Amino acid sequence: MNQVTRRGTNWRNLVGDGEDKSIEFSDGPHNCRAVRKAGPKWGGGYVYIMHASICRIDTAALRAEDIAYALGSLQIRQYDPQGNLRPPGQ
Repeated sequence: MNQVTRRGTNWRNLVGDGEDKSIEFSDGPHNCRAVRKAGPKWGGGYVYIMHASICRIDTAALRAEDIAYALGSLQIRQYDPQGNLRPPGQ
């Protein structure tokens, strides 16, 4: 849990699809969603599992395109020669 989810109240609308899950919550007047998204399967698990909290800076409801934009902006920036499938830049 990060600072935003620790302050969260009014938890609602848990949605799950396999390993991917999301739940809406409020952080003061802001509408937020906590998301867990699994990356590609590899061996007996996944290459990565992402946890994110996404909040609007105004009081409007989160839309699907807000979430898609936020998650699409994230990138893996750390290369681990023992764990990554290919070198950086490929």
